[in-house]
Amino acid sequence: MIRRCQGTNRREWVVDIEADGVSTPSAARRRVGALLKEVRLRTDLSLEEAATAIQRSAATLSRLERGRQQKVRILEVTALLDHYRSTRKDAFSAAEQEHILQLTERSTEREWFRQYGGPMTTENAARYAEYENDASVIRSFEPELVPGLLQTRGYAEAVTDAAFSGGDVPADQRARVVDLRIARQEEILSRPPGTLRFDTILGELALRRRVADVEVLREQLERLLRDSSAKRPDITIRIAPIELGHHALVGGPFVVMDMADPEENGVVYLETRGDPLFLDSDDTVDRFRGLYTELSAAVLTAQKSRALITRILKDLH
Repeated sequence: MIRRCQGTNRREWVVDIEADGVSTPSAARRRVGALLKEVRLRTDLSLEEAATAIQRSAATLSRLERGRQQKVRILEVTALLDHYRSTRKDAFSAAEQEHILQLTERSTEREWFRQYGGPMTTENAARYAEYENDASVIRSFEPELVPGLLQTRGYAEAVTDAAFSGGDVPADQRARVVDLRIARQEEILSRPPGTLRFDTILGELALRRRVADVEVLREQLERLLRDSSAKRPDITIRIAPIELGHHALVGGPFVVMDMADPEENGVVYLETRGDPLFLDSDDTVDRFRGLYTELSAAVLTAQKSRALITRILKDLH
């Protein structure tokens, strides 16, 4: 939790990690970086000057400040704080120092999804899992496939096999990809009521695409009906019907996530033919939130979406 110090524009951090909205190691790592950057700016030191003081490159310190350094070392953080204090004695308070060190300690804990090896432990996949794990609101637009958080195991196996159809990924690693996807569902969607809202818009094509045999699709549609029922008030599923037109599909799938930590920007995730993009500037996140709102107004309501899923399910043969 962050508050303004009385009589000044300077912010002070309250030493209460849970009240601060920082409940995971990845969120703690990003917060450590943001706070270290704020302290550095108070001292008027450049990235290069601060990095030289701890015998690191400016690129390494930049990754640390952006929360992209996978291993945040307490000795390095302590060395940085010592240097900042030697540069400016009032750069931070004792409470702020304690808070940063507590967050650093929290950031060294192992994330639950790191136990799954294979292709899904690449940097980009792990980064997505971190953001998803730390989100309070997830908005997903998927014109052609059911999103991973709502996939049945059979559906997940089919789309994973298709994604790795080149044969370079062994069967056991493909199985770990699916295991991670199911574990993500159990971890993310089993949170206490009110802690996460998952809102997704699916293209009608995603409901009709035969990724495997008819029984796999039938099971998947039944799962969507269960997840969109009144028993799951934190999940909203809406369908973009085919007759809506091509304009709704322009730009392809995207995900907009709001973080549980109120001090963090949201993030937009875009899949591309190359590496996926993670965009976190305020303007970009706001633009995609607005795009999602526009799509929400154009597609079927949740009730009509359930009716369409039911009709497609009845027509399966």
